[in-house]
Amino acid sequence: MADGSLVFDTKIDTSGFKKGIDTLGKVGTKGLNVVTKGFKAVTSAIVATGVAVAGVGAASIKVGMDFEKGMSQVKAISGATEKEMAKLTSTAKELGATTQFSAAEAAAGMEFLAMAGYKANEITKSMPGLLDLAAAGQMDLARAADVTTNIMSGFGLEAKETGRVADVLAKAASTANTDVSQLGEAMKYVGPIANSLGLSIEETSAAVGVLSNAGIQGGQAGTVLRAGLTR
Repeated sequence: MADGSLVFDTKIDTSGFKKGIDTLGKVGTKGLNVVTKGFKAVTSAIVATGVAVAGVGAASIKVGMDFEKGMSQVKAISGATEKEMAKLTSTAKELGATTQFSAAEAAAGMEFLAMAGYKANEITKSMPGLLDLAAAGQMDLARAADVTTNIMSGFGLEAKETGRVADVLAKAASTANTDVSQLGEAMKYVGPIANSLGLSIEETSAAVGVLSNAGIQGGQAGTVLRAGLTR
């Protein structure tokens, strides 16, 4: 410093700084990858949730469309008035909200009753018995209505007897080695001849139950019983 000037040594050791920068860069890259992966995971979850929600929405729309279509069929077949349709629609929705069956299933059951010639008020009164039968037979309402009305036709029974018939079928299915569908098959063959001979549905169901316990079930039971009655 003889000339009064200051001289700085610019040969600073920067290796530590560079090492720190390199480390920071690696940490940053690793952290960025973690963030990226996390973002992708969150995005996937959101997309999946959106798809699931969309699926639920689509299912709800389908059920709604099935219900509307079913009730339109009920109206067309039964010839119900607007007031009667309002009652039927309300009943179907109530059943859908308070039972194990949906409103669309209730509408399908009503459609079968309408096809069997039931009037609007008869359909409304018949639904509780059919609900019990469907639940006992572990079947859908439409099938329960179909089986019941077919049997009633074979015995020449009126719509007001629907509850009674449903109870008889449920009892027979729960006390004999048979089910509601098999009873329906049996009655298809034996019902008309049993009715012509003055046998009640209770007596005929009991006879079918006895045969079922012996391993003769469904249509076979009806055929055997019909042959016996014919002779």
